[in-house]
Amino acid sequence: MTQQKESNDPAETAAMIDAVLRREKNWQELWFYQKTVVLYQMTYVFTSRFLPKYGDRAVDQMI
Repeated sequence: MTQQKESNDPAETAAMIDAVLRREKNWQELWFYQKTVVLYQMTYVFTSRFLPKYGDRAVDQMI
């Protein structure tokens, strides 16, 4: 068995955690999220302009 060295140094512990866990970016800055917001806005404008407001399940499903 191998034993891992335990460290009491906070900087070294933080470096070990950073090596294992990635720091996540703000989810609103992600490219994919930005594209989905644009797609949602386009869908909302399309449904409000060209489809009936009430009685059509397609509008609810698209939005």
